[in-house]
Amino acid sequence: MGIQAEELKRLGFHEWPDGSWKKEVPPPRVPSPDALGPRQTVEAQREVEDLHKPFQKMLEARRIAYIYSRPDKPTGQRVGLPDFCFAVAGIPVAIEFKLPGKKPRKSQHNCIADMEANGWRCLVATDLRTAWQFVLHLQDNDNDTTT
Repeated sequence: MGIQAEELKRLGFHEWPDGSWKKEVPPPRVPSPDALGPRQTVEAQREVEDLHKPFQKMLEARRIAYIYSRPDKPTGQRVGLPDFCFAVAGIPVAIEFKLPGKKPRKSQHNCIADMEANGWRCLVATDLRTAWQFVLHLQDNDNDTTT
């Protein structure tokens, strides 16, 4: 932003999407659907929540504190962060739930790779049983690093 733009702002002008300056406030900029990336349908979000809610209860029953990234709202966390991040027996764990046939987005794949490179144990699960068995395995084998 140049000095001229700063002066215009100081005088109460607003920059419009076409590059012009007006006293009126421009309408909010709405990103194109392509810029937002693929969005899940409401039905698909409910299916994922059907995995999340019981998993949350299972973690809470074991008194495992967790960080949860809701799939329906931006979180302010790193893009691609798995749905659940927590520790089991001192081992950092991240679990991403996906519907059967769905794969992690590139941002998710990159984040998981970075986490694994730093000692996190990560899993992409399509069902509750697999995710919970992963947690129990880590809890039972807290010194095993081969999973």
